[in-house]
Amino acid sequence: MEFKLVSYLKEALPKEILWIEDKPIVVITLYPTEVIEVSQLLYHDPKLKFTQPTDLTCIDNLEQQKTPRFEVVFHLYSFEFNRRICVKVLLPDDKPLEMPSLTQIWKGFEWFECEAYDMYGV
Repeated sequence: MEFKLVSYLKEALPKEILWIEDKPIVVITLYPTEVIEVSQLLYHDPKLKFTQPTDLTCIDNLEQQKTPRFEVVFHLYSFEFNRRICVKVLLPDDKPLEMPSLTQIWKGFEWFECEAYDMYGV
């Protein structure tokens, strides 16, 4: 039987997750308060094992006039299951641009986080 990633994530993730989209790759959208809990699940869960960080960036939606203005987007890869996933973290406009560091889970995000801080202050 085929593993249904989106169904599994909807059951396993906290209810505070904003939404999960099933596009060419699965996209999870959430707030910074859930990012560590979700990241630990993505890394440690034996049915997921997203152990390879591939990219992290910050997006400024000023020209699109979207709310919230800033979002952090990161991509992960599971070697064991040959799957990719995207996580979007929406940074509320009424709070400082802060998000917990992902380097406690994926050391490979260190340089990406430095770049996001240098370019966007996140």
